[in-house]
Amino acid sequence: MSVLYLVTVLYVNKFLLKNISDNMILNKNTSLILQNQICKNTSKKWIVLTTIFYPTKAVELFLTLDDWMLVVIADRKTPIDWLSRIRPSLRQKLIYLSLSDQKLLNYGIVRFLPEGSYARKNIGYLVAIQCGAKLIFESDDDNFIEDKFIKHLPKISSPNIIPNIAFHGQRSSFINIYGSFQGCQLYPILGVGNPGSFGHPNMWPRGFPLEQLKNVSEDGWSSLQRNDEHIHAYIQQFLADLHPDVDAIYRLTNSFNLGHIKFNREQTPIALEPFTFSPYNTQNTITYYEAFWGLFLPVTTSFRVCDIWRGFWVQRLLWDIGGRLVFAGPTVKQKRNVHSLFNDMKEEQQMYYESAAFVRFLSSWKSSSTSLFENIRSLANNIVKQGFWKSAEEKYLDIWLNDLLNLGYEPPPLINLINKEKKKSKRQRAAVCVTGRLACVNESYFLFEKQLRKRLQGPIDIFYYLSSSIPVTPCQCFNITFINNAAVYILYAKQSLYYQQWKKSCFINSSLSHNQKEEKFENMWSQAKCYDLVSSYQKQNNVKYKLMVHVQFDSTFVKMPMSYERDSPFDVNTTIIFPDNNYTDEINEEFAIGPIHKMSYYMRRWYALQNCSLRSLNLHQQLKSMVELNTSISFDNETIININKSDRC
Repeated sequence: MSVLYLVTVLYVNKFLLKNISDNMILNKNTSLILQNQICKNTSKKWIVLTTIFYPTKAVELFLTLDDWMLVVIADRKTPIDWLSRIRPSLRQKLIYLSLSDQKLLNYGIVRFLPEGSYARKNIGYLVAIQCGAKLIFESDDDNFIEDKFIKHLPKISSPNIIPNIAFHGQRSSFINIYGSFQGCQLYPILGVGNPGSFGHPNMWPRGFPLEQLKNVSEDGWSSLQRNDEHIHAYIQQFLADLHPDVDAIYRLTNSFNLGHIKFNREQTPIALEPFTFSPYNTQNTITYYEAFWGLFLPVTTSFRVCDIWRGFWVQRLLWDIGGRLVFAGPTVKQKRNVHSLFNDMKEEQQMYYESAAFVRFLSSWKSSSTSLFENIRSLANNIVKQGFWKSAEEKYLDIWLNDLLNLGYEPPPLINLINKEKKKSKRQRAAVCVTGRLACVNESYFLFEKQLRKRLQGPIDIFYYLSSSIPVTPCQCFNITFINNAAVYILYAKQSLYYQQWKKSCFINSSLSHNQKEEKFENMWSQAKCYDLVSSYQKQNNVKYKLMVHVQFDSTFVKMPMSYERDSPFDVNTTIIFPDNNYTDEINEEFAIGPIHKMSYYMRRWYALQNCSLRSLNLHQQLKSMVELNTSISFDNETIININKSDRC
C-alpha cells in the first residue's frame, strides 16, 4: 500500500465523518497510522531531497541505484501529480511526501517549518533516520551522478584514502577548497599521494567571506600537510562539475565560465584540520550516523544562507566528537535549474557580510558541557546572542534534538580532540630548503620527505631552490615528472661562479680541482639563496619558522631516527645536527637540521666566503668558525646517508 493511497483513503474517511465530535481523535489516529506505515521499506542508505519541479532524469537515476532509498519532500510549488510521473516499478524505492502528508507526521518540528522553505528538508532527514538510515546522501534534482553509484569514503578512512590535511594560515581561519593549494601530481610508483589542487584558485565556494580572499590567496601558510592517522570522515563534501556551488557575485562576474567548469579528478580527498573552516553545502554531501544531529537546516535564515550557516556551526561541534569534514573530487554534474541571480544575491547578503565574523565567533567559542546535545544547545544560545540567528531558531533546534531522541537516535560521546589539536597547533613549524640539480628526479627524496613529516611534530613547508642544468656525469634515475608541491620553488640555470674571482688568500684548502670548487661554490650559493628565500617569505606572509632543514635533492638516506624531537645533545631547538659519516673523515653536507636562527651561519656561508670571514672550503674548518659563534653542533649516528654517488644524478 503506497503512502499516497493510504493518505487518500484516510482523507475520504475523514470527510465522511467530519460531523463526528471526536474528529480531533481521528486526526491523531490518522497521523499515527501514517507514521507507522511510512517505513514499509527500510535501508541503511538514504537519499534526501526536496523539489518544486516534476521528476527529473537525475531523480529517476537515484531510484535505479542498488542499496539506496529515496525520500522526496514536496513544497507549495511542487506539482500535485508529481508521483504519477514516476514509473510504478521505481516507486517501491521511494517515499514521496506531499505537504498534506507532511502535516500528518508527528515530528515536533513539522508545524514550525513554513511553506516555501528549504528547511522543510528537515522532515526528509527525520524520515530517513526513522527508516533505518546509517548514511544519508543529500542532493538536488539537478545533480546528475556519474558512474551510476554514489561515491562515499569509509566512515573511518586510512591515510591511503585521505593522504592530506588542510590547515589555515595566520591571517584567516578559512581555506579556499576550490584551489588554494599548490599543484602536484601523484607519484603512484611510490604509493604516495602528494598535495594538490582541485584546480580553480580564482574561484571560491558559496559562503566564503569575500574580504578573506586576499588573505587566503596570499597567505603561504594556507597549505596541506601529510596525514598519518585514520580520519573519522563523518561528513564528506564531494564537488560538482559544470555549475559548482558558487555565490551570485561569482556567477554574475564569470558568466562565460559557468556550465563548463571541471575540477581536477586526480586530487585525492582532503580533510580539514580542527579550527580550519570551509563552506560546504547540501548538494553532493554524505553524512554518517554520528553526525546526523548536524543535518538540521536553520528555519529563520534565507534559502541561500541556511545550509552554509548550518555547515559553519556543525564544523565547530564536529571536532568535539573527533569527526572531520572531508572534501573530495567531483562525482556529479550539476545542470542548474533556472535561478534569478539578482534574487540569489539579495538572499546571500547575510553570508557576504557575516561569514567571517560568524567563524571568528565559532573559533573562540568554548563550552564546559559534558554531552554533545548540551553543547549544541549551549552553542545555539550563544549564536542567537551574537545575532547570527533569530531567537526562534534556538527553540527549533531544541525541538529537532527532541525529535531525534524520540526516534531512538544515540548521539556520540565527546572526546578531547580539541585540546589535542590545540597542542598540536603550537608545535614548531619547519622550513625545508631543498637544493641540488633537477636533471632527473630520484624517488629517494620523496621518500625522505614523507619520513621527515613523520619525525617532526609540527607542520612543514618545502622550498625548492634547484638547478635545472644537466649534470656533468650521466646517470640513470627514477623517471617521474617533478611538479611543485612547495610553498615556493625556484629553478635556476647553472651558475658560473669562477673561483678565480675570489682572493686566493681566502682559501686554505687548495687541493680541490676546478670542477670540485665549482660544485662547492654552487652548493653554498644555492643554500644561501634558499635561506634568503625563506627569510623573505616569512616577512611577506607573516609566517614564523622555528626550525630549518637543508637536504640535497639526490640524497639517499640509509637510516633515520624515529623522531627529530629529542633531548640534548640532539635537541634540534638548540643544536645543528649533521649526519654521522662513518665511512670517511669528511663531513656529509647533504643534510642538516637545527634552529633557523643558528642555521643561518651554516646556510649563508657563501656570503662569509665572499668577504673572507671564512677562509676555507673545508667544512671542518667552517664548522670550527661556527662553534666560535656559539653555534652548537652534533653528529647524529641515527642519521646516515649513502655516500656512493655512482648511481645518482
